[in-house]
Amino acid sequence: MRRSPNQLCFRASIARHFSNVNHHRPLRTLNARNLSFSTPATSSHGLRNNSKRLNVVACITGISLGAYTLQNYWYGSNLRSDAPSEVEEERLRRDSRQLRRILHGSKLDTQYGVDVEHILKRCEESVENSGPGVRRYDINQIASNSPTEDDHSEAVVRSPSGSSWHFWAVIDGHVGWETSTALSERLIPSVNGALRGLYNRNANPTSSDIDSAITQAFLNLDDEFVNKSLEKALNTKSRGEVSHILSQALAGAVALLAFYDPSAGQVKVALTGDLRAVRGRKGADGKWETTVLTIEQDGANEDEAARIRKEHPGEPDVIKDGRVLGWQPTRMFGDAGLKWSVENQKEVRKRFLGGRVRDVVKTPPYVTAEPVITTTDVKPGDFLILGCDGIWESLSSEEAVSLVGLWLESSTSKAKRLSSVPPLAAKGPKSSRFGGWFGKSTSQSAGDASHSKEKTVRYEQWRIPKTFVTVDENVATHLIRNSLGGEDTETMRALLTRTGSLARRLR
Repeated sequence: MRRSPNQLCFRASIARHFSNVNHHRPLRTLNARNLSFSTPATSSHGLRNNSKRLNVVACITGISLGAYTLQNYWYGSNLRSDAPSEVEEERLRRDSRQLRRILHGSKLDTQYGVDVEHILKRCEESVENSGPGVRRYDINQIASNSPTEDDHSEAVVRSPSGSSWHFWAVIDGHVGWETSTALSERLIPSVNGALRGLYNRNANPTSSDIDSAITQAFLNLDDEFVNKSLEKALNTKSRGEVSHILSQALAGAVALLAFYDPSAGQVKVALTGDLRAVRGRKGADGKWETTVLTIEQDGANEDEAARIRKEHPGEPDVIKDGRVLGWQPTRMFGDAGLKWSVENQKEVRKRFLGGRVRDVVKTPPYVTAEPVITTTDVKPGDFLILGCDGIWESLSSEEAVSLVGLWLESSTSKAKRLSSVPPLAAKGPKSSRFGGWFGKSTSQSAGDASHSKEKTVRYEQWRIPKTFVTVDENVATHLIRNSLGGEDTETMRALLTRTGSLARRLR
């Protein structure tokens, strides 16, 4: 997701396939997923969150100073009479190399050449029969920065009625990893808690009641990140402690959550930000039909732009060039610089090393974490794709659905060339790169599909045709591979070699 100009995170795509397979698997949380659903016997499930890998990076930061000091001390000590023995020197060199591997290990991905297959597949994982109604899901992720600002989570829990609820979340962070990590740990538990409270009060809530519960869970969580943390910080004297307290407010993230209740035969998708969810379904003619379930919430969305202009009269540049005061999404978690009052921002700057209050910030809040929720039915054989803009800037919704459909139908992992038509030659489904293999594109549940930006700009930027392949056992990897050049492995290798800001500009 592009949070500021030229910043892009290449997020894990999630494909989900609905079926009637009867099997059971306990809850798992993964770092990369591709989903499918089944109907196992009912049992009690716990709620679990994903790894805290990013916290490890924070813990190691101080060690780099120690390692550097240690090395320089001993190198200097070699000139002294009390220099260490050869055994001690070897041990210190070994310890230093180990520390460097911890601190700089990610550089090995590109320092001596790129192993494309390793980078593509190291985060992939597949889960079979995770719970009732879900046959399988696959996950994968490739980061554009380190530590990665993106995250995800998933859970299967027992509902108050004894059935199973499935949750999946894709989270795209910016200006740090703190908000996205907090969401990976707390978003699903918060929504689950809100729904359990609703069902405990009313065993048969309406769809609107469920939407309201999910919405309130999103808003309450953001209120904790942004407002409750500020209240606590203003009553704290320690700068160091306040920096930690405000970390989830000062960073930011967008989130896409899917809630599947097999007993209802429906999936609810809640979006805060500019991610996208798509449903694939095989039609009577054997072709895959595409239904876009979300509308990107950004300054290019006319409804969102009109809403914000109405909330901030007298600020003609509040939306400019498709951005909200320079930011692309119009709905976000965190990002207190767009939500706190000017007075509070000045107080945080004065007391706690906060950032400068931007001149354009006059009447916050400008953005909200309130999600837009859509509901769609699911049938055996359907699948969902959840992904961030790293996918959708390369693949249209129809292309992604057709690629997953082809993957499902492919009986072999042998590479299959699909087309080599230059991107600009494609005029629509009938003349697509798949040579008419696409099925219908249906309007999205949320409203007019014209709001959904289908700007697949990356292949044009890379100056290569879209030539897709089917070689992966994990369908999320399959989507990512074809989002990074497909058959053109040389371009893919070049893209994966780039790091830092260069990587964000290209992928």
